[in-house]
Amino acid sequence: MNTLSLTISSPSGRDVWPDTSPTPSLDLVFSRGARKLRRNTSLIDSWMEQLFPHQTDEIAISTLLARGDPDFSVYSHYLCCELVDYSAGMNDVFVRRLQNLLSAGIDNRRYKDLLTASFDGLLTRNVSEWPSLLLIGLKEDPKIGSTPGAEAHNRALSTVLPTGPQSRHWIAKMNEIQMLFHQSNENTPDDREHVKPNGVWLWGEGPRRELQDSSLLVSAQSPELIALSRAANATMTSVDQILSEDSPQHNALIDIHISEDSNTIVAANELVSKGMALLKSGLYTQLNVQLMQNSIVLDTSCTKYSLHKFWVKTGKTIDWVRDACS
Repeated sequence: MNTLSLTISSPSGRDVWPDTSPTPSLDLVFSRGARKLRRNTSLIDSWMEQLFPHQTDEIAISTLLARGDPDFSVYSHYLCCELVDYSAGMNDVFVRRLQNLLSAGIDNRRYKDLLTASFDGLLTRNVSEWPSLLLIGLKEDPKIGSTPGAEAHNRALSTVLPTGPQSRHWIAKMNEIQMLFHQSNENTPDDREHVKPNGVWLWGEGPRRELQDSSLLVSAQSPELIALSRAANATMTSVDQILSEDSPQHNALIDIHISEDSNTIVAANELVSKGMALLKSGLYTQLNVQLMQNSIVLDTSCTKYSLHKFWVKTGKTIDWVRDACS
């Protein structure tokens, strides 16, 4: 059984589904497939499940990212440290992810030096493919339960703070780092066009463990998926290569982005159309399509028999997305 998965994500907080862009293939798979809706989540959980489909227990993000660096082998636990912007709201502070640090020209190495000092010299590494993320080696279990950065994004800080026996320690550490960043930002040239990190979000805690390489074929645009796929030793390839496979031996995942440009939605619909053709031909036995907007994931799962449900009325994807986000 070979599964082709397509993940389509849009910029957070933006409505990128104009009525003028018809999406017949998307409409068809979401009408006739098994449709599900998940809130306060991200595509990262789904990507991890696809990278390691036979894993019976959850693999921490930090555990996966640390596996390829021998310097981390001397540490028993790991923690993700994501550069964020804390923004004051009416009654609370909100966590905002910063996903385009490289395009903004922000040097994350400067923040790495500050974090290394704050963590008393523990090994701290930038994740090159994921510019806003750093990985920290710990000598013992941090004993916290954290909320992943993607799930904490745009949510009130008081509702997503770490929990657990050592939560006070790590919350105090985040406050300490926020003050360090504030002082550092005050001493750097002002840049009104881009938001500078003013704090960190700690999440993804996990232990050192052995992991098998992933057999997934991946074509990725998201820096997060690129980083995870490389850490898992998955096979990175192109969209064309996956779609041209004459006899696929492994599951495949294609990740694309859409924007306000209606051409990107047209391209996403065309990709789904090609996936349907492969499903009908029998090259793949299952087609999964996932849409993400504003921490909401709408997904559907189809077999070629699902597409034969001619009696099912075809709805519009735009309506499901807007209803989910309303």
